[in-house]
Amino acid sequence: MAQRLLSCSVFPLGDAYDKDGNINHEYAPNEYSPLGDFIPNQYVNNTKGTYINVNGNLELTPLKGLSFKSVISATLNNSRAGTFLGAQCNANLPTYASSPHASILNSYTRGYTWENILSYNMTIAEDHSVGGTFVTSWSHNQNMPEHTYLYCHQ
Repeated sequence: MAQRLLSCSVFPLGDAYDKDGNINHEYAPNEYSPLGDFIPNQYVNNTKGTYINVNGNLELTPLKGLSFKSVISATLNNSRAGTFLGAQCNANLPTYASSPHASILNSYTRGYTWENILSYNMTIAEDHSVGGTFVTSWSHNQNMPEHTYLYCHQ
């Protein structure tokens, strides 16, 4: 009975903020704040990217009923994602990482698609139409990711 009364009289939580309004990293003995990511200089996510998509086409009609169309599309994509998680940052810390942790993911992707369409249409005796189409398509994509990790032990 005495233990039950003791457990009811103990305040189970510490103070989330100190007297100056800053987040307490350890708000109770061995209890760490899930707000650690918001402590200054503890969490940085710096992501930058560039994406370019260029398209071009050419259409020729060299003879009556014969047409040729060529379409090409090229893409370039660059991105860099830099992440830093400080010693007091614990909410976004990956399960495989220790604290502090820094990582950089660089990605470079490029690709193209080239399509050609050759068509021939002919009308016979004003009542009949005959036609044919030949289509080719080539596509190539290349992705070159690079991961860099930095672990610091204090």
